[in-house]
Amino acid sequence: MSQTHRPHRTGSAPRLDAQHAGDGRDGWSHEAGLRTAWSLLRERSFPDAIASIRKATPPAALHATRLLAWARLVDAAIARSGADADFDGFLGAHPELGDADHLLAHYSPGRLATPRAQREFVLPDRAPLPAPSRRGDRGGVDPGREGTKTVSSG
Repeated sequence: MSQTHRPHRTGSAPRLDAQHAGDGRDGWSHEAGLRTAWSLLRERSFPDAIASIRKATPPAALHATRLLAWARLVDAAIARSGADADFDGFLGAHPELGDADHLLAHYSPGRLATPRAQREFVLPDRAPLPAPSRRGDRGGVDPGREGTKTVSSG
């Protein structure tokens, strides 16, 4: 039975229960990452959501380029379809997001596998990503620019 998602409204990052965790690194699945991004991007500016997504992601699953690229894809889908649908409806409207290999439309496997891509955002080498939404953005650093570090290097 599907549970209704309630948007997270506090200052901390959401924690996912076992139903939404999966077979990925540290129990973190593609769906868990999408659900977290969807929840946070609906209610926060892009930079604030990125900071919270990073905090919610287990350290073993952190990959700067993947995190920011998926966030930009989810953000663009929210901008196209609105923030009112529940998560299952959102994925139904954007089935490409459910495919963990969808980033390969934008990045070659070799580019994603580089140490640089692991520690900081790198631009795609196949197709451009959508720009981050300006919805609710209060300015500041654009975490979608190449070279933005979202994973500590030390």
